[in-house]
Amino acid sequence: SGLNYQSDTFLKYLSKTKIERQERFRAEAVREEIEMLSSGGELDDKTILSFTINFEPNQTEFSAVQYGAEFQRVIETSQRFGNAVVAIRGHSDPTKTLLDLVKAGLQKGVMKRSGSRGNYSYALKGRPLDLEATKNLAKLIESGAFDGAQEFNPRETMQAALNLSKQRAEQVLGAVSKYASDKGVKMDASQIQPVGVGIREPFIAKPSNLKEAKQNMRVEFRIIRVPAEATNASDFDF
Repeated sequence: SGLNYQSDTFLKYLSKTKIERQERFRAEAVREEIEMLSSGGELDDKTILSFTINFEPNQTEFSAVQYGAEFQRVIETSQRFGNAVVAIRGHSDPTKTLLDLVKAGLQKGVMKRSGSRGNYSYALKGRPLDLEATKNLAKLIESGAFDGAQEFNPRETMQAALNLSKQRAEQVLGAVSKYASDKGVKMDASQIQPVGVGIREPFIAKPSNLKEAKQNMRVEFRIIRVPAEATNASDFDF
């Protein structure tokens, strides 16, 4: 035919017309949506499917040997629900934050304790304080109610727990991505978002032993329906 399909001109034309796979979701919008649903108590209503893995204290590696079945489930569900996002939500145990809160409150004199070990009752400025009301405690900590104690800083401890939970979510995402790559499966990175929850949603709000505390140390996978605004412009190419 006289055409040279190996010529620079033809190859450059091909490179210009090659269709690149674009990310389906806007990561920032997805994270904001997940945070809004979480804070508004609507996350369960938007969740299609959820499951959880637990880990040991100070665990930083999440191998396919231990979690391969869960990683495979993430891949399969992300493909099955292509218009939903997978939130990898890291959770931390609140024990250290509670301990620092109590010690800071007592040291400052804003808290009173009565009762005996295993059956303490607390009051904050004369009002009963429930140590199992985690979200309320988090708001009090953020308001500065326990700031100023010399040795204990529950605000700092709670922030460290949040940072750790996000770090764990990111580590799990990395492990899932590696698992998919090793299996030869291509995943849309924008569909899977790591989120740090910190201490705000414990299974056991006031653990009494390490076994109970470890139930709070978990990473949760949620398949979530997201609004159209969280998608990219490329989705409208139909």
